[in-house]
Amino acid sequence: MEIVVIAERIKALLLQKGWKPAELARRALVPQPTIHRILKGESRNPRRENIEAIAHVLGCPAEFLWSGNKDDSESESIADKEFEAKGGLMGPVYELEDSACLDGVKSSSASQGITGREGPCSILLAHDGVRPRLKFGRSTLRHHGVEATKAVAVEVRGNSMDPLLPDGSIVAVNAAEKSVIDGKIYALTHDGLLRVKTLYRLPGGGLRLRSFNREEHSDEEYTASELKDQELDILGRVFWSAAFR
Repeated sequence: MEIVVIAERIKALLLQKGWKPAELARRALVPQPTIHRILKGESRNPRRENIEAIAHVLGCPAEFLWSGNKDDSESESIADKEFEAKGGLMGPVYELEDSACLDGVKSSSASQGITGREGPCSILLAHDGVRPRLKFGRSTLRHHGVEATKAVAVEVRGNSMDPLLPDGSIVAVNAAEKSVIDGKIYALTHDGLLRVKTLYRLPGGGLRLRSFNREEHSDEEYTASELKDQELDILGRVFWSAAFR
């Protein structure tokens, strides 16, 4: 294996997409120092799962980076998202051909043009029959500990999480991770509205919801009883995001 050749192939694809190494690291969920070592040819034996994750977001088979061969039936491109839903509605995350619906997220007639506590800053539920696809390679999901049947994708609307998750961002959520770790980002339903917020635990079982754009959106704090009364339920932790800027 010639690591310099791998590095050059990655650099060529980065140039095509207009990405910097930091953007590749963010999208592939590979540590930035690891990306830099690979690109400099300093990583003599890069981990296969890292190369697969890099190939996945660059839109090429992993085999192409290893050997120049583009024939890899398991690889799928993030760029091959089929965002065909209307009105900004997003459907479930799919693991290649396998559909994977997140249990508990139901279609809602109220989701079309929904407004809530954040006004236009909302995340819309998918309607029945609206099933756009967000494709991930099997190995990529496995590498990050996500089961396809426990994942869902939604589109962020509004500026409450800007600039981290600007309007139109796509986030993928792992519904198997519902226990709150302070400072992590989660999707949740709040009185019928699907939202994405940074969460913090409060004494007595309460929660603090924090927007990234704190200048325009103040913290929200709820006691355990308020969480129940307002039907605030955690759907899962955000494990991936992407946005056009």
